[in-house]
Amino acid sequence: MGQIQNPPGSSSGGGGGTVAVGLLRAAVALAAGATNNLNPHAAVPAWPTNYGRLILTAPSGVANVTGLVAGADGQWLWIFNNDGANAVTLNSQNAGSSAANRFSYFADLVLSPKVGVVAIYDATIARWLL
Repeated sequence: MGQIQNPPGSSSGGGGGTVAVGLLRAAVALAAGATNNLNPHAAVPAWPTNYGRLILTAPSGVANVTGLVAGADGQWLWIFNNDGANAVTLNSQNAGSSAANRFSYFADLVLSPKVGVVAIYDATIARWLL
């Protein structure tokens, strides 16, 4: 079997890159309705650069996220809907969140239960690309 390697510019510890990929996991239970400028973890280690996985649930009903606190340029983040029944929608270009925190996709992206997507932060575009 092959080895899993970090993408260029990433770091698995020991210095070097500026983007920490896949190191930590953040779990968020969303309220029903819109969540703007989602910041899953404001304490040290600071969100978002030390995180690689964002696990969402929507226990109160269908939820949508209009944006996620901006990442580091080139940061990869796996966003997964771990809810057993409710969908989570990632809104594209929704004005409810600050411009730099928005998702960029051709339309809103519905994550059915147990479905995930990879998002990459692009600092030049200042958006999470899905």
